[in-house]
Amino acid sequence: MNVIKYANRINGFSSLNITKLDVLSGIPDIEVATHYTLDGKKLDGQMPACHSDLVRCKTVTTTLPGWTEDIS
Repeated sequence: MNVIKYANRINGFSSLNITKLDVLSGIPDIEVATHYTLDGKKLDGQMPACHSDLVRCKTVTTTLPGWTEDIS
């Protein structure tokens, strides 16, 4: 989500089209990245300015329930 928030801040889009969700059918739990932390601080809609900071970022995830229905 952090990258999407950052991209929206830069580009100002009003909608998002997510494709290929059908390939996730049958996966019981789906791990989704929610944000990054840098040195223990949450990056909320921000991205590090330099590569050396970016490589130190930790990805924080949450697990969501999957589905078994064929949604293709």
